[in-house]
Amino acid sequence: MSGDGIFFVLVGPSGAGKNTLINRVKEHLPDLSQVATMTTREKRENEQDAREHHFVTLERFRKAIEQNELIEYQRVHQNDWYGTPRAVVDQAIALGTDLIADIEFLGAEKLHLAYPRHTVLIFVTPSNLRILAERIMNRGNITPEELTGRLDRARFEMTYAPECHYLVVNDDRDQATAALRNIIATERNLRRGQAIDGADLVPTHEIDACVTAVIQRGDQVLVTNGQFPRFEIERGKRHLHEAAREQVESLLSAPVQIIGPLDERFDYPAPSVTIVNGAEPHFVLDYYYRFTIPDGDRPVPDEWRWVPLASMELPDLLAEMVTS
Repeated sequence: MSGDGIFFVLVGPSGAGKNTLINRVKEHLPDLSQVATMTTREKRENEQDAREHHFVTLERFRKAIEQNELIEYQRVHQNDWYGTPRAVVDQAIALGTDLIADIEFLGAEKLHLAYPRHTVLIFVTPSNLRILAERIMNRGNITPEELTGRLDRARFEMTYAPECHYLVVNDDRDQATAALRNIIATERNLRRGQAIDGADLVPTHEIDACVTAVIQRGDQVLVTNGQFPRFEIERGKRHLHEAAREQVESLLSAPVQIIGPLDERFDYPAPSVTIVNGAEPHFVLDYYYRFTIPDGDRPVPDEWRWVPLASMELPDLLAEMVTS
């Protein structure tokens, strides 16, 4: 591509407020064009066809796949399909037009591979899943089973955050809008020397991942120095569960199993809880994984001991996890 258009890709769980942020930031940046992705899901209240999405039938979507009209496509919730139109992105980048879109995380990976010099990945999330659940329920017309499915998928989506260039915590919409606007201003300035009035340049974000291992045996948990084991995950480790299991097995010199949400689209378990800590430009995502030891009576190292679960003072989200 000879153009210098930038594709700002917002990634994050359903209910994180990505489209709301896009609409708000576009009020300040009218030269920023939203890519209307193609989808087979039903249109929601306040949505317009060809603005956030092109709403199409499954037959039309299949035809788009067959004719190579989509850069990427994914089945997201139940039978809802989403895809990114190829022609729109190619033309905008060639003309130097900046784009913004809400893309499912597996699709975002493919976009970054297709346009590595032009794609900026921005992960958008509330600080915890409880806020996310409230937002999804406030949309209405969602069953308890659908809510559970979306939250389980969110647990998988949260593992993609360390792969992104920036992170926006959307607990407060005004603050999140300002953060997104500053990111766009920074990238335009770095790439083209362009300035945006009223926006601040931000340093490169550091998004680190840490795993807390909750190792259970019935109503007991394994601790060291009165704490659950916690360790940093080396950057570039794509599958957190593998790194987490390796660390725990190395510490215990014993095989372990992860207990966590499963999804037919993934061949690995998700963390049970993710909590976002820190502030711009350094964020730490704490991923809590539950483990069991198949040989529960196996001796553990001297510095480790089994203690009653009830004796541990736990944050609410973690308490819900280990007692479920």
